[in-house]
Amino acid sequence: MPTTIHKFWREDTLRKEPDEVSLEKHITDINPLFNEKVAFTSLEKMILFHLDNLQLIWHNQLYGDSFSKLKEVRVKFCEKLMTTFPSNSTQGLLTFQNLETLIVENCWSMKRLFPVSIATGLLQLKELEISSCGLEEIVAKEEVNDAPSFLFPQLTFLRLNNLPKLIHFYLGLHTIEWPMLKQLVVYNCGKTKLYASDGESQPALFSFEKV
Repeated sequence: MPTTIHKFWREDTLRKEPDEVSLEKHITDINPLFNEKVAFTSLEKMILFHLDNLQLIWHNQLYGDSFSKLKEVRVKFCEKLMTTFPSNSTQGLLTFQNLETLIVENCWSMKRLFPVSIATGLLQLKELEISSCGLEEIVAKEEVNDAPSFLFPQLTFLRLNNLPKLIHFYLGLHTIEWPMLKQLVVYNCGKTKLYASDGESQPALFSFEKV
């Protein structure tokens, strides 16, 4: 059963890029779209369009199976949205192990897409598209005991477009694998380095380091 929430808006409306947003500072004062009492255990598709004041989607204390069957998420023109997925460091059990498609567009307040705890469990993800967002990194740096291993065994299509602040996939020692990747599109990402040359200190978007 798909859920679609949107507000009609002219897509050519001029956009003013927001000032720096500190997620850690404000997260406890924000009312999310779904509070701790929500449990959509059968929901497979979620579409969020033109929610001008939306800052958070999920509450930190959701039950682990609240969105366990979710397969597709599309988020577009949510200018104040700061993150797509909650951090498991605070609520512990929520996973998106059945997610296959994630498309995020025109969310300029968003600095990071996933926490480590979510990104390491996306084993069914097939399509990832991120366009016109304020992302600085795809996976947020968290305190972890060991270098995280990111495995995307089903991912075939990755598109990164108009992400002027994106620098790296994850800041820190890590490994990453996507053995089924067939299409990689990176366009208009001015700060992004796909591969690092020897002796360069700037981290590459895709860094394959020995751990």
